[in-house]
Amino acid sequence: MVAEANDWLVQVPPAFLIEELPFVSLLGDRGTIVLWQKLDRLAEEGDAKLRKDHVYRRMDDVRVHLELTFHRFLEGSRAIPKVAIEINKTPLRPFDPFNLQNPATQRLREETIRLANGRILIQPYVLPHHSKVSAGDWEKYGGELGYARSQGFYLYRAGRLIIHSTWFRLAKQSEVTKLARVQIDMPNGMDHDWKVDVKKASAQPPVAVRERLRAIIGRITGESGKVYRGRGRRATSGPSATLWQRRMTQGQIYYEVNRSHPLLESFSERLDESSQREFLSVLQAIERAIPADAIFSDMASSPSDLAIPSLAEEEVTTLVVLTARSVRDRGGTSEGLKMALQDAEPWRSHWAKAVAVIDRVFAGEFDEAA
Repeated sequence: MVAEANDWLVQVPPAFLIEELPFVSLLGDRGTIVLWQKLDRLAEEGDAKLRKDHVYRRMDDVRVHLELTFHRFLEGSRAIPKVAIEINKTPLRPFDPFNLQNPATQRLREETIRLANGRILIQPYVLPHHSKVSAGDWEKYGGELGYARSQGFYLYRAGRLIIHSTWFRLAKQSEVTKLARVQIDMPNGMDHDWKVDVKKASAQPPVAVRERLRAIIGRITGESGKVYRGRGRRATSGPSATLWQRRMTQGQIYYEVNRSHPLLESFSERLDESSQREFLSVLQAIERAIPADAIFSDMASSPSDLAIPSLAEEEVTTLVVLTARSVRDRGGTSEGLKMALQDAEPWRSHWAKAVAVIDRVFAGEFDEAA
């Protein structure tokens, strides 16, 4: 009918034809069947098994699309009645792109924009850092596109997702905002205001909404960045807490070896003046040789695979003894040292061992070479 009339028309078949349709008996008193027949363009000519596999992959694509597009209907709520959808008798499961079941998902302040045709509700979220989710969930909520390409606004009309993973050209996709996703709810009757096309493939926010969205992007950029920078802030909370320090100068970020760390100070003091200068040059060479591009690439593609080499028990003991003895000899206290080191690596990963060794150092043990 659509091809013949060049228009979106619905044909109501006679009752006796409806009864002959496959699976119609599954409907009961109410429901909808979407029946695909004569799919001449779904698979190209060729090996029968390859065509069959291709059809199955396309059906999986349909399932993924529907589980995301109608996830709020599959979930059900006070405002949206629950709907059951099946593909070839297999029930669909809702895919919530905001991972709201995880307590580590951050729900930022909701905003409301009132327009002539109704109101727009905007709810920003920041998804959990990969350390807060299982490997399976990290991969699941990254989706087929990955986190970097899944960030942005998710536009719903009356509960149905129509546009997603876009900043509407108000911002660029970046590594800092890759965990940021913003739910936008609009009522029916606003397709013209948002310039939603008939395929639901594109939309543009009204002028009255654009600036508010731009401001929201700025707010959530800071919150999303905190997920990754949080550990860096804790590491720089004290002058001697960590071996690395984060510094910002003229809008650029640098990472430097902490010269005031007790381990480095104690070692440097045992060197003559010439050796101290050479030691400083070595530290500067290490700082300038940080493989930033490789680290960025690994964090973007598979952050859960990025690991820190572990230390053997005797190595932990040696490092803690050297650090604690240096602090003690400068008049520091064991409690002050514990507070400075408890959130920094490598001490945090071996904290029980570190605490025991610190107490023994301040009790007078380990006064010989560690």
